Amino acid sequence: MNKKESIENARNERSKRKREVLEITLARMRQSGSIITISGIAKAAGVSRAYLYNNYAKDLIGFRDEMRGQFSIIEGKKVPKRTDEEYMHVESLLRRKISRIESEGKLLNEKIRTAHQTIKQLQLDLALALGRNEQLRQLTKKQ
Repeated sequence: MNKKESIENARNERSKRKREVLEITLARMRQSGSIITISGIAKAAGVSRAYLYNNYAKDLIGFRDEMRGQFSIIEGKKVPKRTDEEYMHVESLLRRKISRIESEGKLLNEKIRTAHQTIKQLQLDLALALGRNEQLRQLTKKQ
């Protein structure tokens, strides 16, 4: 066997081992119900994302899309399965939204307090006006 054949055989053997590791990794991820992403597969299999895209893009995108069609039930609601990174992103968005809603709630409460004060003042003004009106009637009756 010449040097060129030896190098080619070694490359083929390495590719075969990587393929086996990739298949085992995918089987484990599917069996455990893990979310399948290209990054997740690369990390679990110990290969680069570029390697996966260059050699197995169609297969892996099919697995990923299959997983994206899966759902979990959370508090009685059907929601798509997500990766930990996606959950962290959603949590961050929700925390910001809650903070914004709390700020808006504080502003609305202040407006309500101001409106109540205005209503009380108008009620007092009305009572005074009605009282004066009644006094005028009494005076005009006497005359």
